[in-house]
Amino acid sequence: MSPIPDILTAVEEAQRPLRPHNFSAGPATLPDKVLSTLLSELADYEGSGISILEMGHREEGGPVQTVMQEATMAVRNLLSVPESHAILWMQGGAHGQFAAVPMNLLGDKVQADYVDTGVWSQKAMTEARKYCTVRIAASTMTQEGRLCLPPVSDWDLSDNSAYIHICANDTIQGIEFLQDPDVGDRLLVGDFTSTLLSRPVDISKYAALYCSSGKNLGPAGVCLVIVRSDLLDRAMSITPVMMHWKAYAETSPIPSLVNTPPVFGIFACGQ
Repeated sequence: MSPIPDILTAVEEAQRPLRPHNFSAGPATLPDKVLSTLLSELADYEGSGISILEMGHREEGGPVQTVMQEATMAVRNLLSVPESHAILWMQGGAHGQFAAVPMNLLGDKVQADYVDTGVWSQKAMTEARKYCTVRIAASTMTQEGRLCLPPVSDWDLSDNSAYIHICANDTIQGIEFLQDPDVGDRLLVGDFTSTLLSRPVDISKYAALYCSSGKNLGPAGVCLVIVRSDLLDRAMSITPVMMHWKAYAETSPIPSLVNTPPVFGIFACGQ
């Protein structure tokens, strides 16, 4: 086969104007290849004649469940998520998890430790205070004209707290954890919105972590939750089913079928 068509394609690609990128807060730029796949598959998914948006999620082994399983496997492989942790596709963004974390993890405790690194950790604390006492275990400080966090050894952690919550990348203040803190046997929870998949993460150190999809995963509309399966029985009785990790983990034949899932967002993330 003549290489001329391939050469012409390469020339056309090189001459194509660069697509504008959004560097502002909010949704991140999606790769051209992903956008092309979404466009080509949206109206006619894999030659079926109908859109993935029109397909039922209850068909066992059907396209919607397959899309969800493939996205889940991609996350498990890319992040080396151990089998001890469940992977859930939820809605409500990270804001929803600000409330879901205490409702699912308090158990018989009445307080939780939070590391205050700025706006997003403070929003998480505001929600958590509706359900428990919030202790500030550590907060940012100014050192040599720069904001920084004290070392974990200086954090004021309580044995009476249900968990420790961090915001892995508090973007407005500019404080980011570049390494996973070692808190021993305590339950560590991380809001990884805007930073998940940007660096290796030792998932085994976390009781749970979550992130809104509209940063590093894909378009907004999905929230990824990764939680240790042995912690799924700690939820408060008032936990709504739409925020109940165990309810999402235990749907059949695959997880995250509590309601009609946001399949387009999950499909995009899986690309």
